[in-house]
Amino acid sequence: MSNPFKSFGEIEIRIVCADALEYSADVFVVKRNFREFFGVAIEFAVRLSEADHNVWTETNGVRFISTAGVFAYPLVLFLEVGPLIDFSYPNVREFAARALREIRAKAPYVRHIATTAQGPGVGLDETEALLALCAGFADAVRGGDAPPDLSVISLLERDQSRAVRFRRALGQRAASRDLDREETRQSLVPETGISLAASVANPVASRAGSRSNQKPVVFVAMPFSEEFDDTFYLGIQDPARQEGFVCERIDHDVFAGDIVEEMKRRIETASVVIGEISLPNPNVYLEIGYAWGRERPTLLLIKEGQRPSFDVQGRKLIIYRRIVELRDMIRKGLKAMREQAIVC
Repeated sequence: MSNPFKSFGEIEIRIVCADALEYSADVFVVKRNFREFFGVAIEFAVRLSEADHNVWTETNGVRFISTAGVFAYPLVLFLEVGPLIDFSYPNVREFAARALREIRAKAPYVRHIATTAQGPGVGLDETEALLALCAGFADAVRGGDAPPDLSVISLLERDQSRAVRFRRALGQRAASRDLDREETRQSLVPETGISLAASVANPVASRAGSRSNQKPVVFVAMPFSEEFDDTFYLGIQDPARQEGFVCERIDHDVFAGDIVEEMKRRIETASVVIGEISLPNPNVYLEIGYAWGRERPTLLLIKEGQRPSFDVQGRKLIIYRRIVELRDMIRKGLKAMREQAIVC
């Protein structure tokens, strides 16, 4: 007989490096808004439409589709989330809780639910968004709203490096001591997980989504390329989070919506803007220039041996050689800004 109230310890959160289109679970959950699909939802909608499924009709922002073999998921759940410009950490938390509530109402005996991380594609801090997602699942379990037989929630991520970072964020593996990304990539073990209870065990994780918007924000202007991944994730985001900030940036190539207006909004509300200027990049220059125009506190970064392409006299400039040095300088720089009341 099913237990109507699952405990945190009975549900496993898995970070799985996999293509969501090819994975298998009882239900796949994906977000959309009333006008369009975005991200992986586009690929699901196209395949389902080609098989003559109506992907638009919904009731109260909910659309369950029986896939009839189109995917290895018997059911796909599309959840309305509203305009992407308004999608933030509290919305991620509510998305997760609502998903479990809706599945309990429609398909209460499912055991395995899959979805993707919510937030990185719209410029949110990926770690904060991941923790908010787990906290939302925990909210549903705590309220007795989870499917009674649920035992596994798989969070799917195509990018192996991001999957490793997600596992680390949930405490499944510490960061590589020497910050070597190749070693970190090799540490990924597919299909391993931790209990939902463990994923929200510490206060930072349990409050993600409910208090995230109260944290100061670091907005990062830098090129989106693999060669800068370590700079951002290990050199900037990690120390910023350790100092109590959330760390956000916008990928101009994948963001859905008015990218210029979103860039302006993010910069205007940021506590500090960090700009990486080692390479000439017009998008980075635009973001830094706008930050200066709006009088936002800024930190500029440049690799040793590179020269700025514009006059930075009078601006805070960090020259770094190694990522481990950059981490330390970012922490000290943000801490000094707080002590001097430049940022709150």
